[in-house]
Amino acid sequence: MIHWQEAEVVITGYRKEEPGWLIALEEDGRHRPGGVMELGIGPRERKAFYQVAQQMKIREDQRFVHVEPRIHCKVKYKKWTHTGYLREPVFQGF
Repeated sequence: MIHWQEAEVVITGYRKEEPGWLIALEEDGRHRPGGVMELGIGPRERKAFYQVAQQMKIREDQRFVHVEPRIHCKVKYKKWTHTGYLREPVFQGF
């Protein structure tokens, strides 16, 4: 049996080549990277996010577009990885 945990995260960017949003957890006023969220994002949520994200773009590199960390969402995840990221975060809603 899998015991899912829940968290509120902030979206800090997205992949250019394949679906996936960069997420971070807010701790003591700072953002700690939480990994890449790929699962549970429906077409309506994806479209709404990309429309807003275009206006919040900070910078981009070869793989990612980084945005202002202002969009919060809820995720569920299995556990923490040994490197400190959320294991298999699944989008639950904005």
